[in-house]
Amino acid sequence: MPRNNTAFQERKKKREELHASRLRDADQSDARYTNDAKALAAMTSAAQTTKDANMPTEAITTAGAGSGNLSADKLQIDARSVKELDNKHYPTTIHTPPSPAVEPEEWERETGPTMTPANITGPENEAAALPEGLVPDLDMAGQYIEALTGNRESIITVQTFSDNEATKIIEADGKKVDPLAKIRHGTMTDLAPELAKLNRQGAGIFICVNETNLAGRKAANIIGVRAVWGDFDGANASELANAATESLPPSIEIETSPGNRHLYWLTSNVSVAGFRPLIDPLTAAIGSDPSARTIERVLRIPGFFHCKREPRMVRLLSEHPERRYTTEQIVAAFALDSIPTTDTEPREVATFDELAYVLSEQKVADLRSALTFLDAKDRNTWIAVCGALCRSGDPGFKVFHDWSKTAPNDGKHGYQNETDCRAKFLEMAPHAKSAPEAIFKMATEKGWINKPASATASTGFRFVPLRELADSTVNPHWVVKHWLERDTVTCIAGQPKHGKSFSAFDIGLHVAAGIPWCGKRVEQGAVFVIAGEGQGGTSRRTKGWLLKHPEVSKDIPFYVSNKSIQLDTIGAEKTKAIIEDMCKEYGIAPSMIIVDTLARSFPGDENKTEDMNTFVAALDQHLKVMDVALIIVHHSTKSGSDVLRGNSALRGALDGLIEVAKADTPSPTGGILIEVKPHWLKDGHPHRKPRSLAGPTQARPWSAGVSTHQCATGR
Repeated sequence: MPRNNTAFQERKKKREELHASRLRDADQSDARYTNDAKALAAMTSAAQTTKDANMPTEAITTAGAGSGNLSADKLQIDARSVKELDNKHYPTTIHTPPSPAVEPEEWERETGPTMTPANITGPENEAAALPEGLVPDLDMAGQYIEALTGNRESIITVQTFSDNEATKIIEADGKKVDPLAKIRHGTMTDLAPELAKLNRQGAGIFICVNETNLAGRKAANIIGVRAVWGDFDGANASELANAATESLPPSIEIETSPGNRHLYWLTSNVSVAGFRPLIDPLTAAIGSDPSARTIERVLRIPGFFHCKREPRMVRLLSEHPERRYTTEQIVAAFALDSIPTTDTEPREVATFDELAYVLSEQKVADLRSALTFLDAKDRNTWIAVCGALCRSGDPGFKVFHDWSKTAPNDGKHGYQNETDCRAKFLEMAPHAKSAPEAIFKMATEKGWINKPASATASTGFRFVPLRELADSTVNPHWVVKHWLERDTVTCIAGQPKHGKSFSAFDIGLHVAAGIPWCGKRVEQGAVFVIAGEGQGGTSRRTKGWLLKHPEVSKDIPFYVSNKSIQLDTIGAEKTKAIIEDMCKEYGIAPSMIIVDTLARSFPGDENKTEDMNTFVAALDQHLKVMDVALIIVHHSTKSGSDVLRGNSALRGALDGLIEVAKADTPSPTGGILIEVKPHWLKDGHPHRKPRSLAGPTQARPWSAGVSTHQCATGR
């Protein structure tokens, strides 16, 4: 539509007057602004309908719904007033035409021709408030956070920006200010209300993909690499993204708008220093946006709306957190040149000492003891304790939060809620200078005496004398007689499609049902399966087994995960907590945990000793310690039935190895006959009891033997 400077100046004057009016009326009720928002939404819809029907725009001058006397220009709230009114938490903020400080030529150069006030479908409204009924999908956002970080409740760093240049304010010095630009640190649960509000106001919601120290989102704040990625947009975005997917299946795939995608490849061994040397050639090879390759990059969070032009939800297309890649795998998949081992450009990296204090179990116990002498209701004491603990991560927050709850709330002071505690904790973390030891000093002044624990009590480590060993009457605690014992790790291995997983399920279902397996007594108990292939395969196995055992109730304590989980230290600890919670809820005790398969749950390169040791340590510290028979389903190599795929550190950590293979003889009932052969088992054997070792004669190794049993396949 043609435009002249006189008309522009008139509209500019009206906006300035409206701006002053809004500031004067800022203390009026929220309902007024809610009605204005509804009126604008109705008017926007009417304007779009009129535009589609080629009706003259001058016909639309008032809001017909909810506010009959409000003209179109009356409803245009200036960006400056948005900033002023933000703290009043209005449910909807209406976005604006250009700031009064923008000259006509500059505005047109940035956003295109300006429309008359009646025609409100122009570029100044590209990021208008979301229409009523459009709400973010917070469950999708949480699913994405869990896939990226391994925990839906991870503390993340979020950045928001306005999706429309028109909402930005140009100050007198020419600098643009975005009233919707904010940086927040916290869990998605804690941040969701504010992020949903900002999204409704027209802000894009972004996450810093890599892990920060919670003090900012610059390159210097990055302390860990979670992934490398490609940002595909433009005319051939789909073609390029599909080609990248064929080269290496992504761990996470997101649609930011029709045809445009983000692909993530989760990493297992990429360091902060090695990030840019990897992502630079990767970006060039896959043809993604070269501006999206910095280590501190933020990308859109699925579940929230992309508010440029017509609002569209950013969608999580797929997530496969089990797909974690090493630098070498990424280089090979995309045929990248060999990469250097240092950054391509110097950067400041925060040291570990600047980030956190590590709290041992003993120190946590001492802190809890000391805090009983301090009053959480005293504000100064509360702040001091927060400052002493806020750089100790989640363990420190748990201590702080539990202590904070001891202060009753009298309406003015005392404990508010977990969100309040976490907000203060995160706020102080970047600036705190005190250490946890400051709490000991404060408590000592109040009369606390720290009684040092004995070395045995604090570590549980001691030396057992010979007599105690010789007189011990401890016998193996069998879950499956002579096959599987509590507090052991056993691997069930075999070639692909030979019944490894089904054999593990068969054993587990017999234990959960309390019925003998292959003639061997079992100790009935709860069984938990960490399944890697999804519900389809597990459902077919359990249905087939129940067809074979119709006498067994479907209510036996047999539980299968709905997805795989990376069993590094964090993942194993989380799994343990979930199992403990379920056992407490149902009044049961775990007897067996099955990891199906190692490949689906392995957090690194299974050929590397370091990665395998990390995996084994996580299982020992968090799952085996639950006093269960722990079974790992894994592949054997083609070179030998008892040779496990991957690093030999796994074999050294096992208490038993069982091989499974399809029998040459078909099952008479139409199923598949599977041979189960033990190669070695701790403290037991399926066919003979060990001979006594008394006297000079050394016991001979037992022959392996073969035990066969028939398994229904559900066909």
